[in-house]
Amino acid sequence: MLHSDKKNQSNEIVDSEFEEITMSETGYKDEILKMSNGKIVYEHYNDFDSDGICEMFAIVGKEMDDKTVTGTIWFANQQGAYKIEESKSYWKYPEVYLFEDDIFIAFNEYYAAGTVTYLWGVQNGKPFQPSITDKANGFTINNYNEVILAYNTLNAMRTINDDWKILPDDEMWSGRTINQYYYYWNGSSFREYGAIEITVDELLQIDGADEIIAYINDCGASINEIYYRDNNVIQINYQTEERESGATMTNYHNITFRYVGKRITLEECELGDGIILRALNTSLAEYPDEFNIKTN
Repeated sequence: MLHSDKKNQSNEIVDSEFEEITMSETGYKDEILKMSNGKIVYEHYNDFDSDGICEMFAIVGKEMDDKTVTGTIWFANQQGAYKIEESKSYWKYPEVYLFEDDIFIAFNEYYAAGTVTYLWGVQNGKPFQPSITDKANGFTINNYNEVILAYNTLNAMRTINDDWKILPDDEMWSGRTINQYYYYWNGSSFREYGAIEITVDELLQIDGADEIIAYINDCGASINEIYYRDNNVIQINYQTEERESGATMTNYHNITFRYVGKRITLEECELGDGIILRALNTSLAEYPDEFNIKTN
């Protein structure tokens, strides 16, 4: 589902003394400068929805250093210019992505612990934010032309004291982790590759999976979930436990690999910390009907 910015975007373009602005990078910049009475520290001019009419997104504010800026996001087209996002601190050079006929620009708000990505595009001549905006801590494209959202959280280790009384404060989570989730553009919205849980026996249909199981067993670990996604990605959540000072510490780990019809080796897997979820954004997830990976 697509949605627009809930708090900041006006439904009406700010009135201009011109009936129509000249469609040009200079014309749009001049209109943003006039309406904002500020300084443009970043702009991108393009035909975002491939309708033959160009638009512009810009940050109006100030440069903090070589890599960061602080300011508001503005939008301009032939009808005028207006602010669509209140002031935030961003990385200076947003990434621009093309999906079929649609161009999106990713503004990354930065924090000490990472970033939050705000994605903007154009639909029916107006700026909009697709439903994956602000849902993760990074937005990239992999070699399979999939959208990768990074999720940053504390779930590497859970500590429970021996006198645990089943209260929220009796368990403590620590260890910051960053794990990836996979999305695709279906022509009108972004959808997530959700996962179904499979068994160890199903996993062992894949040549080389026994090596991965042996590695987990050698770590003294136990498997929690094995997930399969429709893009042939397999993810295994497993855990180890240790005792210290009247408490039990559970350490969470995961292994990710993509099966492409040949023997998989441990060296080809990604080993990570934390708990992989069945889906990061369940409202956007599409799940496989069954485990039907081709093993030959």
